[in-house]
Amino acid sequence: MDNKKKTFLYHWLFFFLSLMSLSLLFFKISDKPLVDWDECIYAEYAREMKIFHNFLVYQWNNSLLFEKPPFYGWLLQLFYFFNINEFTSRLPSFILGISNIYLVYIFSYQYFSFLVGVISGLIMLTLSNFVLYSTRVNTDIGFSFFIFAGFYAAILSFKREKFDYFSGLFFGLAVMMKGLSAIIFMLPIFFIYLISKKNVKKIAKLMISFLFTILPWHLYQFFVYKEVFIKEYFIDNLLIRSTRSIFPPKNFFYYLNSIIKDTLPWNLFLILYFFLLINKLKIKLKKKLILNKVEEKKVFMIIILMAFIPLFIFSLIKTKIIWYLIPIYPFVAIIIAISISYTLDKFQKKIFKIIIILCLLIQILIINFREHRKILLYEDGLSADVGLKAKVLPINEINYLVGEEYRYLKKKEKDLGLINAQLRYGDCPCIIFYSQKKINLFYSEEIFKKRLKSYKGLFIVQKEDERIVKNMIKDLIYENKKFILFYN
Repeated sequence: MDNKKKTFLYHWLFFFLSLMSLSLLFFKISDKPLVDWDECIYAEYAREMKIFHNFLVYQWNNSLLFEKPPFYGWLLQLFYFFNINEFTSRLPSFILGISNIYLVYIFSYQYFSFLVGVISGLIMLTLSNFVLYSTRVNTDIGFSFFIFAGFYAAILSFKREKFDYFSGLFFGLAVMMKGLSAIIFMLPIFFIYLISKKNVKKIAKLMISFLFTILPWHLYQFFVYKEVFIKEYFIDNLLIRSTRSIFPPKNFFYYLNSIIKDTLPWNLFLILYFFLLINKLKIKLKKKLILNKVEEKKVFMIIILMAFIPLFIFSLIKTKIIWYLIPIYPFVAIIIAISISYTLDKFQKKIFKIIIILCLLIQILIINFREHRKILLYEDGLSADVGLKAKVLPINEINYLVGEEYRYLKKKEKDLGLINAQLRYGDCPCIIFYSQKKINLFYSEEIFKKRLKSYKGLFIVQKEDERIVKNMIKDLIYENKKFILFYN
């Protein structure tokens, strides 16, 4: 069989294996209401973008906000053209997640081997956070895709310099997807450029396309909204999150521990691989264990830098959230796949490689089943439920008393050093997305009671706060395990 036919069959084999796994994920993107706090926020951003035709600044609950660039909202418009629902809201993440997996496979196949490509792609599907967020509305999956695309283009630029421009473009799109944290992933690229020939020229090309991609929107926001944009985008979203934890604090090793747990048991091959290297076994074995081609060694070192430099910087940043790890996962998956592949070369038997792939497929099935069980048991769909009941009512506003925990946070806002984003959305943003109405959020029982007495309209309280509205409910419309919807 000639090389072209063999390559064709290899690609179709991986496509078939991954398609089986991905088909399990596909049915998740419409089987439940939007339940995640971020899901409803990003979906509402895009919904209001479509309604108000403001494509440069996100809006939420009829108010402008400047925390994120709008590229994700633009992507969602392509799908909201057909309908606004769970399926169209989650589909971009699903497509970008698939694209990230295939890009990892193609890259690994090109620079290492078919086995490295297959294993790295399948390892991505065993990472529970990557799997979960590929079926949720979020910016992190798209951010990860464009980060890896920018890295891939930078590697290709060593042979074709025009790819420097593509690298800058993809890193720029990562910024426009989630924010300036994409620059952290550019640092390893700059480091490699600086120690290679023509470094200034390559950096200049990358930066030209990068700045061309991000500057128009950032300059527009700065000149039009000035202090408000600077405070929300730079101070609240970057500076404060970096210098203090806006959530319960986590230690320096939180991300490293998370990666170790997520990649078990496959990360154990890293220990075996480096043990074999240190012991320097037979010369033939050593040649198989160590990447022999100069290009392989160079690319492998860059991948290590792409994983560990951002991991180190993220570990220093005070605000730690588990999904911030997602753009690091592709590089970790490739490193582990290389260690598995080159360790298996010792045995010279295909059966071991087949066993590894089968074990990965079994793990993928287990993780998909487990995540599906979590969704079935997740009860926060109750906020979507009450929102849908309110949607059909002929009133444009809802008055909602946030839960007791959020009322406490509001009282301690200054002491806790909270930023606007932590209280702006309330505790149940899904009510806003599903009701498609403006919601007046109340953080004070007293002010809410005054509103009840002076205003005839639509109100929502949580069941735990039923005592507050006792004897003031004139027309009970609907209630579930968590909410009461009524006219006063």
